[in-house]
Amino acid sequence: MSVEDKSTMKAACLQAAATLIAARDSGKGQIDVEECITLAALIYVRVVASDWREPA
Repeated sequence: MSVEDKSTMKAACLQAAATLIAARDSGKGQIDVEECITLAALIYVRVVASDWREPA
């Protein structure tokens, strides 16, 4: 995984977390919380499955 890939994954994780926090705090139903949870779960699975070691 390249340095750019790692940066992209980090940004995606941070965005998903921020979206979930905003959805929880708003309570107005403007954000689909279930969709955010699904997105966060998909990102988590990808991060966990990634080989974070530097290429040889």
